[in-house]
Amino acid sequence: MMINTQDDKQITIPVPILQKFSKTNSQIQENSRNKTILNLKVESVIVNKVIEFLQKLLYSDISVIPKPVPNGKIETYLNETECNFLRSITPIERQFILKFADDLGFEQLSNLMLASFACEFVGCTTQEFLKKLNIINVEYTPELEKDIQKQYDTIIKRN
Repeated sequence: MMINTQDDKQITIPVPILQKFSKTNSQIQENSRNKTILNLKVESVIVNKVIEFLQKLLYSDISVIPKPVPNGKIETYLNETECNFLRSITPIERQFILKFADDLGFEQLSNLMLASFACEFVGCTTQEFLKKLNIINVEYTPELEKDIQKQYDTIIKRN
């Protein structure tokens, strides 16, 4: 499967990754004549990070994250590869990775991103939430606070 990225790059997602991790594309087979091409609004750097991470996970056990998500210490439930991946990405990248994972049906990756968001943001005020996302110079309005609260609630409810 080929992905056309927002920065005009074309990246191939290896079939074994789709077969193991994608809920919607798990039946895909190698076929040079029939290539699926998706146009996604995601930067190539995000796609490459996800592919590199999932290639490392191909031959290891995927962690089961308990629900409700435990307070603060998600790392105790994850394997080393997953922990290193979470440490290597920013909160904004997590949001892009979550969207990308949802688009391709990578359910375990979506759950990992949501759980990491929940652990990081549970109990934050709206201002703390913005600060953790590195959104600092913002004209703060009641409408913006309502939109942020809606985003925050969506993240927490999905977990």
